Amino acid sequence: MSQYPTKLSQLSNLIEHVAETAAKVIPRISAYKPGVDEACIPFIDDFVLYVTIRSYTTVPELMMSLIYLSWFRNRLPPSVTGRSSTPHRVFLAALMLAHKVHNDDSANNTCWADLSVIPECSFAGFSKVEVNLMERQFLAGLDWNLHINVDVYDLLSREAEGVRSLERLRKARQRRNPGSNLNLQIYPQLRNFSLNRSVHPKRLVLREAQLYNLIEELDSVAKNLKTVQKLETRRSDGTRTTLEKAR
Repeated sequence: MSQYPTKLSQLSNLIEHVAETAAKVIPRISAYKPGVDEACIPFIDDFVLYVTIRSYTTVPELMMSLIYLSWFRNRLPPSVTGRSSTPHRVFLAALMLAHKVHNDDSANNTCWADLSVIPECSFAGFSKVEVNLMERQFLAGLDWNLHINVDVYDLLSREAEGVRSLERLRKARQRRNPGSNLNLQIYPQLRNFSLNRSVHPKRLVLREAQLYNLIEELDSVAKNLKTVQKLETRRSDGTRTTLEKAR
């Protein structure tokens, strides 16, 4: 696999890309009248950002969720309609399954229901029953096939690393309105963490420790990948030497 992005600014672009993909999975929203559970639905980019940080999602897991979202979207008939929380539901299902495939010791569905709660937006999240239903419906949409070919992952990885337009737009917006991003005066280290929108009254406040943990996780992924690549190179060289001696 290709090397993962290790800069926080690159991860923010990937998060925005995932949020946009989730929003486009079912573009047609029905005239569903929201009940209590739908009354305080946060922006999809806020939801993706919040759940990604709280679940300590790594870059590989985020990339896998993006692939699952693309597959799910391609399998849906064009006549399908959703409601205001549909993008949030399909994203949560995709990320949850990516965690389970990538990590044998992943959180259970009760934990994912808790992770969907966003007090800052007065959003009560999804119940365990809803999360279970999301998972089953998403799996059925993918015919229960979650295997990702290495070539597909590498191709999408290169595409994600090449996404620069959102970062340029963010910098242009910052020049016009330096204080428009998420609590930059409170958290200076967030200046490289891009967001799609100007600050909202209920914009999330991320914890400094969570950001540092995320950065450390990304660095660890990159270092582990380099170590594996070195070991594979040595193993390949050793096998080649052994064959030459046998001849």
